[in-house]
Amino acid sequence: VQEVFGRKVTNEDFELIIVNDDGSGSSEHVVNVSLYCELIRKINFHASSLGKDGKFQLFICLCAREHLLPRLPQIMANLDITRQMYDDHSFLRNPDLLQDMVQVLLALDDYDIILEHSLTKGID
Repeated sequence: VQEVFGRKVTNEDFELIIVNDDGSGSSEHVVNVSLYCELIRKINFHASSLGKDGKFQLFICLCAREHLLPRLPQIMANLDITRQMYDDHSFLRNPDLLQDMVQVLLALDDYDIILEHSLTKGID
């Protein structure tokens, strides 16, 4: 159990959100969400002294290192909360802009990103 946006949730909560919103229920999609949840759990445990911004920055850095960053926008775009919080012209709601952003992020997968131990707070 972890706290996200002030609410206690489990990996199963994230998996149900994605399956219900996406409708596909593909196992790859669920596995991806579990990987993100595991990163969040590690960040909450190892970097408890960081604030929300610091934890978010660490999350993005770790996602880049683990080659998880290109899949994150599509997962976010499928959530109901994204439709509620972002207007129709945002990159998360506009399919063309979303695809352009994913293509840019995919370019990062060509590189092995090495993060210093002091930055990762010991998260392997």
